[in-house]
Amino acid sequence: MYTFVTRFIHDFNNNSIDRANVELTNSEEVKSFVSSLKNNKAPGLDGINSIILKNMPDYFFEFLSKLFNFF
Repeated sequence: MYTFVTRFIHDFNNNSIDRANVELTNSEEVKSFVSSLKNNKAPGLDGINSIILKNMPDYFFEFLSKLFNFF
């Protein structure tokens, strides 16, 4: 089965993106983005809405920033 994540990683690894010029994110930037999301909007395929994300503890945003920076 070729999942979305598997395809994304495959495409990313085989793309000619210049990763040297990509700025890394941090937990404050991720938290700021999440706080700017509108409430009462339909969740994505994962079923997680913005209200849940906005109420996550700070270490969650630290984890997300590390995950985003990994790729």
